[in-house]
Order: sequence, then C-alpha cells, then structure tokens
Amino acid sequence: MSLRTVFACTALIVLTMVSPLFPAEEMLSSLPVYPGGKVDFELNIAEDDFLPAFRHLLLAVPIFAGKMATSFPTSEAAKDGVPGTHPVDPKTYMRISSEIAKELQAATTGLKQFSVVTYRIDNAVKREQVANFYMQKLGLTKGWRSIMRVDSPLCMCRIYAKPGIEGIFVLIVQFDRIIASRTSGKIDFVAISRTLEKYLPAISEQMTNLKLPPQPEQPASVPGQSDKDSKNGGQAE
Repeated sequence: MSLRTVFACTALIVLTMVSPLFPAEEMLSSLPVYPGGKVDFELNIAEDDFLPAFRHLLLAVPIFAGKMATSFPTSEAAKDGVPGTHPVDPKTYMRISSEIAKELQAATTGLKQFSVVTYRIDNAVKREQVANFYMQKLGLTKGWRSIMRVDSPLCMCRIYAKPGIEGIFVLIVQFDRIIASRTSGKIDFVAISRTLEKYLPAISEQMTNLKLPPQPEQPASVPGQSDKDSKNGGQAE
C-alpha cells in the first residue's frame, strides 16, 4: 500500500468520525400522514430541486391574470361593431399582478423547502389525536412556538412558528379532511403585508367594477297550481 493511499484512508476515517460534529443544513422529509389516512394531494419541493422553478413561475402569473381579465363579461353590449368595454382593465390588471409577483418572489427568496399534504381519515379518529400525532412526529414542543389555536364545531386549526419565522407549520382538521403544511427557511411576511396594503385598494377598485350579467327571472308560480298544470300553461286536463 502506497503512502498516498494510507493518507487518503486516514483522511476518510477522520472525516467520517468528525462529520457528526458539524451538522449539515437541515433538509426535511415529506410530511407524515396519520396512520390509515388516504392521501389526496402531496407536494414536497426544496431549493435543490423544483422550488426555484416554482418561484420563477410567479412571474408568469400576470399573463394568466391578463387573460382572465379579458374573459370577464363586458359592461356594455357591442353596438355598431364597437365592442363593449371590460369592467376590469386588462392592462391595469396585468401591471398590478406583475408588481405583486415580483415582490412575492423577493419575499420568498429565503424559503428553502415547502411541503403540503391533504388526506382523509376515518370518522372515528378524534381531531385531538391528529394534533398530538404531529406534535410528536414533528417535535412541535421543541423550538416551535404556538401562534394560533382554533377549536370550533366546524374545524380545528393549529399554527406554529420557529423563532424568526424560520419555519411555519399549519394543521387544519375539518371533519375527516386533514390539511398539513410546513415551510423551512425565511419568508418575509412584513414585505408581503406591505404588498397587500399597497395593492388591495387598487384590486378592490377593479373588482367593484365587475358586474355579472343578470340571471333570467324564473316565472312565478301561482298558489295552488301544480307543476303539471304549469307545464300545460295553467290549463287543467
């Protein structure tokens, strides 16, 4: 065995022994599912695979927004070959959505991983059991802070966050439907709230101009008249 080979083997052994002392950046696995749950949808993306692509897709939102704006019904019917005007201006809609997309992209540059799973459980499972399941599996009592708890007859909601909002976990239980999501990395919620504060008035103004076409009125039924008589024009057989 050459001296070079001895040095290489020694270095490999040393690195193997000391590597646990220098933990690598945490990469989370997909979210656990309560035993017996039937998964409807699952998404688990990270910075080293599809998350950057999803972040870039935000810039494509304005294109779809503009198309959606032109699909709204016109406020005036076409007259003499002149088309009616759209209640939502497509150019304004695209400009606003483009600026929102860019700011959301900047606010999520620190996001390293995003996971979400939706599934159904047996009706016999109590929602407290689901909450305790995630408390144990994700270690929510260690390094996480409870942000919001909602317990109502319709649903249960739990929101936890790590210090500095370096991670968020959301659990929603609505009857037999479970929605769980988790983020790893920094999300600039201050920037997002400023974006909403900046653009919500303009969006609200655009949407208030939207008037759906009136629905045709149904003929009022005459008291004492059967459905069969109505079909026969009110004439009894």
